[in-house]
Amino acid sequence: ALALTSLVAIRPAPATALVQETSPISSWRPNNGIAYAQARVGDMIVLGGTFTSMRSPSGQIATRNRLAAISATTGELLPWNPNPNGENIRTVAASPDGTRVYVGGTFTSIGGASRTNAAALSATTGSATSFVANSNATVRQMRFIDNRLFLVGTFWKVNGVTRGNGAEVDPTTGALKPWNPKVTSGLITVAGASDGIYVGGYFSQIGNANREHVAKTDRTTGALLPWTSGSTCQDSTNKCDVWDILATPDTIYLAQGGPGGRIVS
Repeated sequence: ALALTSLVAIRPAPATALVQETSPISSWRPNNGIAYAQARVGDMIVLGGTFTSMRSPSGQIATRNRLAAISATTGELLPWNPNPNGENIRTVAASPDGTRVYVGGTFTSIGGASRTNAAALSATTGSATSFVANSNATVRQMRFIDNRLFLVGTFWKVNGVTRGNGAEVDPTTGALKPWNPKVTSGLITVAGASDGIYVGGYFSQIGNANREHVAKTDRTTGALLPWTSGSTCQDSTNKCDVWDILATPDTIYLAQGGPGGRIVS
């Protein structure tokens, strides 16, 4: 958490003024479990995690299984309730037009439909859309890069087709695109740049070459590119896995685990 907080702090300043609330709104929040991810969709803030209920500021309890939405204006719990089964929601992403919410994790049913570990939901009703990108293991992150949808995790198949822990899919249908990073073990995060797609996680090989936890791939095919981070971690019992990546025009920032956690640029 410290690493991710630090990563946010080094983002370039936005064009508009930064406003810090001196009196934060009292809001509903998870009553149990963990909130792994959140995304803003209009006035709605969607939370995903392992929780099974939400608690109001006054102590009222409402059932929400692994997904919930609160108003960004009032902090009130919203009726939006896709009710996934399974273990968790690990990632939440809003579509560029704000009409859909993409979620990934470990589940087999969500929004009233059979979906395995990845789904697109109506931002209005919470119902599953026609998007199908079923993976055979956990999806850790879904991220839009230039209106393209990428997902990474610990899976090796999407819609029955082999993929090396990462895939690009059509945002509407879920149909597979050519990008395939061919990573030998799990991915946690993906980020885009004008000349490549970066992936991070706890892998040591990608495309039959050695890379420690982070690599750069071709934007279309996923083939490994020559770039290396120069960042290594020698602690074999507490490795510096990459948990998040921020790509700017001239610098790549890595939020890493390992001894104490750290930021590398």
